[in-house]
Amino acid sequence: MTRTPCKVAIVSIVRGLDDSFLSWLKVHLLQDVLRIYLVLDAPSEDLETARRLISAASAQDRVRLFLNDDDFKAKARALPGVEALLEQSAQVVVARQMLAVGVVMAAALEEGMQWLLHLDSDEVVAPYDCDQPLLGYLAAQPSKIDEVIFPNFEVVPEAEEVSDPFRELTLFKKSPYYLRYREFEHLYTAWKGASGRFKLFNAYITGKSALRLADVDEAFVPYSVHHFLPMRFTDNVKIEDEGGPVILHYPHCGLERFVGRFTGFNADRIDTYDESSFGDDLYGLARKTVKEGRADELPELYRRAVMLQEPGLRARLERRGYVFRRDFLADLLK
Repeated sequence: MTRTPCKVAIVSIVRGLDDSFLSWLKVHLLQDVLRIYLVLDAPSEDLETARRLISAASAQDRVRLFLNDDDFKAKARALPGVEALLEQSAQVVVARQMLAVGVVMAAALEEGMQWLLHLDSDEVVAPYDCDQPLLGYLAAQPSKIDEVIFPNFEVVPEAEEVSDPFRELTLFKKSPYYLRYREFEHLYTAWKGASGRFKLFNAYITGKSALRLADVDEAFVPYSVHHFLPMRFTDNVKIEDEGGPVILHYPHCGLERFVGRFTGFNADRIDTYDESSFGDDLYGLARKTVKEGRADELPELYRRAVMLQEPGLRARLERRGYVFRRDFLADLLK
């Protein structure tokens, strides 16, 4: 009996595309993702680049471009229960992402997609084991499973500047989903003791999910950018931790880009931050550094917190298996 191919789609709202996005496209096209719904947050900046990269990937028949224009925003306003998100959308990118997923979900339903993932342009979904490819894994899920949460592994850059992180970087922090509780507890204790900071992951640790569309009657806004449904620990949600597909996350790849994030397009917002914005995470430390007039210290913060260059720290984390080397994308990006 031949199994019907699983129709998987990805939605991504993007801004500031560069040539490395070609690798992002190839990673997902080569896994037979049927549709990529690409929402351009700033069409005037990225439309030409997006079209060029889609053509280079020979993906014109599988990528659907959406422009965040007046028509798109009108469709977002028509979604149920979005009043609070609409108020935030001008300033908060997460709000725009959630609205975009809702708008695109309608297109995915119309085209008969069976599963939908939301990924950013610095995230890819990839096999952890070669015998569990994405489409086969999702096709094999019992009908009672409405959502699968994939664990995320965060990359550790080993060079200050990176051209194509998907091809060049192979050192990752292991997802907490792959650690036993005592290991998870020790990971944070080791990191805090070595550096005075509490968070090893500079972004999130909650993973990203795929939503089964079979029982979705109409488009809706997801509960968050990480999970479509509000409840994670229920019988209809599977948290993958046994070798299924994983999310590879490549935040803050490149010292120049990192510094520019806090001294460039975000500089006008720094003065609006108060002490509540200065937590012990990377973003809080970077904001505080800039607001106190110490922007020249950002490179050292990047080396310490992103590249894990504190003496002995990376080696200790590798030895314990919390940081490990693996070229997940080698076969996909030959």
